[in-house]
Amino acid sequence: MHLTEINIFPIKSMGGISLKEALVLPAGLQYDRRWMLLNEDGRFMTQRHLPEMARIKFQWKGNGFQTTFKGGNFETIEIPFEVPDVEAVTGQVWDDQVLVKEMSGNLSGWFSEVLKTKCRLVRIVENAVRHSLKGKPDKISSFADITPFLIIGEASLEDLNSRMEIPISMSRFRSNFVFSGGEPYDEDNWDTFNIGNINFKKYKKCGRCKVTTIDQESGIKMGDEPLNTLSKYRKEEKQMNFGLRAFLNENNIGDIVKINDEIKTGN
Repeated sequence: MHLTEINIFPIKSMGGISLKEALVLPAGLQYDRRWMLLNEDGRFMTQRHLPEMARIKFQWKGNGFQTTFKGGNFETIEIPFEVPDVEAVTGQVWDDQVLVKEMSGNLSGWFSEVLKTKCRLVRIVENAVRHSLKGKPDKISSFADITPFLIIGEASLEDLNSRMEIPISMSRFRSNFVFSGGEPYDEDNWDTFNIGNINFKKYKKCGRCKVTTIDQESGIKMGDEPLNTLSKYRKEEKQMNFGLRAFLNENNIGDIVKINDEIKTGN
């Protein structure tokens, strides 16, 4: 089995960038979900309520990301990598309180205009820690829902598409890692796995939400698929599972994953 895709999603619930290699950090791949939008109540915003967030796309440019709104008549902006030198505030991701810093007011204003709702663009404070699993202080994440890493096999998508009238792309599942080889849903049974020399630890299978029903190019909800099909054969404890959530299992800070890295399992 070999790694075929590496994806980061700089701003939570927006477009992704496919990379040839990425730096692995305990809280996720470098620059993956390090930014998010907060509403006026200080809570995170996602495609669950604003599907058009999928239309915000990114390209790597110098020391930041070039950001556009696909299909909209808005200027292109640039989001710098660095943490702004402003006072930290608290933002909420699910039940977690996280220290964040607001990017420039002009950037917040751009997102507010594009999405037609008042919001602030914030970045996680450097060295801030979010304990995404209560009672497990060694398990940390950035703004990803639960775990910093998500992996899916190409064979799993092929099996799902064979059961559907209209096939869908892997982009619906917003996975950090995609791999070739193996049987459908092999990843379900992994306890640990290596990508190259980097070791990851399974948390659990990924229960999917309605974001998977949103086309990630157009930002349009496309009915009830793939959740309807998944519910017929992948439902466990009220969740439709697809993909595997994982944490970094060892202190591999500074190591890099690359396309074509071999994947070995320790189940």
